[in-house]
Amino acid sequence: MEQIRFLAVNTLAWLAWLQSPSQHSTSTATTLSIPGVIPGGSNLKFCSESRDTDLFQIEQLIVNPTPPLVEENLDIYIYGTFLSDISDDPLWNYYARDLRDNSTNNPGLSGTLPFCDIMESIEQPDPNREKECPPEKGFGLISLHYYVPWFVGEANLTVKFDAMTKEGERIYCLDGEFELLYPEGKSA
Repeated sequence: MEQIRFLAVNTLAWLAWLQSPSQHSTSTATTLSIPGVIPGGSNLKFCSESRDTDLFQIEQLIVNPTPPLVEENLDIYIYGTFLSDISDDPLWNYYARDLRDNSTNNPGLSGTLPFCDIMESIEQPDPNREKECPPEKGFGLISLHYYVPWFVGEANLTVKFDAMTKEGERIYCLDGEFELLYPEGKSA
């Protein structure tokens, strides 16, 4: 059953990728405008420190719903190409701050977590892969699925997600601002 799910998801990912030729490149380097907007309609963009040498060349990023909603599921899909195998124990640095709180006492939340613990699913076309993470060279689809609980509340957030290998090579870096809202008709 797991292999059928794997094949179905990979087939859909490949079809989505192949049907958008303007959003992918046949070379190992994509054409990024740094900082640049990422196809897919989300508010996340490449960080100013991102370069075309990032180990994961993001070609499309989809966040659903946009904007994210409190008390709703949040699905994130990141399509791209890993330029090389990622070494064991990569790290994921995060920063988030509510822009409505202008006090100097609120520096926001930040931290470092194991990349492979955060990336819920990294799917790649090779059905013989022994593990999903760390990823190997080639096309990849990163899927993240979260529920935004009520106690998070509405916010106007600035965020940054910077993934690095333990050797300090950048996997990818994304930042952006967005509103976190309650669905229409609901409130705190």
